[in-house]
Amino acid sequence: MDGAEPLEHPILIGGIGGIGGRAAAALALDERRTIADPFRPTAALLVHLRLRAAGFEAHARMPSVADRLRAAFAPRRPVGG
Repeated sequence: MDGAEPLEHPILIGGIGGIGGRAAAALALDERRTIADPFRPTAALLVHLRLRAAGFEAHARMPSVADRLRAAFAPRRPVGG
């Protein structure tokens, strides 16, 4: 895409142009390295790929959506209190 070294599996690939569109950016899940087409607007696409990767990581840490929601909204103790 941008002359960078190929990404290692597993990767997420994002395209522009809907069904039949072309790959425009990719993100390596293990190392978080990205490559993108330098001639297309890919900044927003890369944000989406990073958010999706974060979702995969959250699921790997805690597979249950209910448990993740409970953890996210659990009361927190004040620091130093």
